[in-house]
Amino acid sequence: MTSGKIVNLDRDGHLLGEFGKLGDGFGQFGRPKGLAVDDQGRIYVVDAAHQNVQIFDKNGRLLMFFGDPGLPFGSLNLPAGIAVTSQGIDLFKEYIDPAFAVEQLIFVTSQFGPAKISVYGLGKLID
Repeated sequence: MTSGKIVNLDRDGHLLGEFGKLGDGFGQFGRPKGLAVDDQGRIYVVDAAHQNVQIFDKNGRLLMFFGDPGLPFGSLNLPAGIAVTSQGIDLFKEYIDPAFAVEQLIFVTSQFGPAKISVYGLGKLID
């Protein structure tokens, strides 16, 4: 990922698609460090330079981003890895607002600061 592009290859190394580039705008990367794909096909990219996570659809269109540098809990400090799962959500139930339905848990590791692992929930408000 040194070009700043996210590249999708088949098993034989043939290019299936790519998106992103080096930069500091939306959908661009400074130092992409980790990548995960959820069961809906969304692509999560953690960027150590911007200290955030950007979420893309399977076509590489930016859906949203979150994270901010700093030392308070919830901040990302030189993030390096990411994992996404729809399993084990019940283990975090006591921390989730009852008006929010979590669909995915997002685990982000940081290299610096008080919280080396931050856990986020992706979902929607319950009607």
